[in-house]
Amino acid sequence: MASEEVIWGEWVLRLDGNVVEILHQSGHGFRYHVNHVAVEGKPNRDGLRLRVGIDVRGTIVEGTTLDVPTQHQAEVEALFAEARKRRERAGGPPAA
Repeated sequence: MASEEVIWGEWVLRLDGNVVEILHQSGHGFRYHVNHVAVEGKPNRDGLRLRVGIDVRGTIVEGTTLDVPTQHQAEVEALFAEARKRRERAGGPPAA
């Protein structure tokens, strides 16, 4: 089974059913249904810079940017791969 929760530093990334949650220790957070979430990852020297939000005409808006350390990168990628599967099962739009 894919990872449904990844915790590092001040961040918790969760897949709760069909909802992706991004939670910060400050209490600030984001929730996106798998049919609406958009994700873009770019490698950086310490792991992965991840932009998560909603897709509006090919641009990710709202949301946040996270720096994922190398040691958590595979878990985060597995979590979003599972989110894509749930999007397909829910009848959402195909992932770009």
